[in-house]
Amino acid sequence: MDLPLEHDDFQGRGLAVRTAGFFKSARLLVDQGEVSGKRSKFSVRDNHGRTREFKFKMNGIDPVPKVTIDGTAIRVTRSLTWYEYLWMGIPIVLVFTGGGLGALFGVLATYASARIFRSSRKTGIKYALAGTVSLGAAAAFVISAGAIQLFITAHRDIASKESLVEIAKKSNIDLPKMVDEQTELSKLVGLEGVLVYHFRLPKLQPGQIDEKYFHERLRPLVTKNACTNRDLRKTFLDKGVVLRYIYADAQDGKIAQFDVAADKCP
Repeated sequence: MDLPLEHDDFQGRGLAVRTAGFFKSARLLVDQGEVSGKRSKFSVRDNHGRTREFKFKMNGIDPVPKVTIDGTAIRVTRSLTWYEYLWMGIPIVLVFTGGGLGALFGVLATYASARIFRSSRKTGIKYALAGTVSLGAAAAFVISAGAIQLFITAHRDIASKESLVEIAKKSNIDLPKMVDEQTELSKLVGLEGVLVYHFRLPKLQPGQIDEKYFHERLRPLVTKNACTNRDLRKTFLDKGVVLRYIYADAQDGKIAQFDVAADKCP
């Protein structure tokens, strides 16, 4: 958008400011062309042959800069009101709640809204469009964040400690709980390449069963159940995760521990 500048020494020269874009700063126009400048400073000869220095200073998210000629301010257009800033700044919330991705969508939406308010549209249309941009930014953020999370999940190594810790954390929300009349699943623990199941036998007092008997009778049964469980096999065992089972008695005394890995399955 080009905004004309009024100055007696540049009459008939088409003096104007071209507002800033997303990836380009504001520019000075004279004689229907852009003036080359550096660091928002432009040197131009006026109608009397004198070199005049223009300086642009950006005003926050406003695409219209403040302009001075040889240190004297020139009014480009009206200033935005506080309530316009408030309305177009709504997407900034994403900066504080959505991390880096939220910052990207929030800043882009805010800049887009600023340009809408600097357009020649009617006031009601400006507010409607800016509101639509804010809602669109929020929706785009949610969709993008979900897509990124799905991508990360799909490509994450399930055997990594990070993945198994997360799985254990989610499972522990509903624990402890009884899985049968004799056995309580107390908690899960994620280690590197190992998912640990902690079981407790609340009806079994210390010394009522020895570890040898436990390994001879219960270990084969647990191993068979793990290997034939389609979900455990597909999700963990076939992807290199070792399932570790730790059993304790009613007093939390350790009875036995053993691992089930894919190479132990038939």
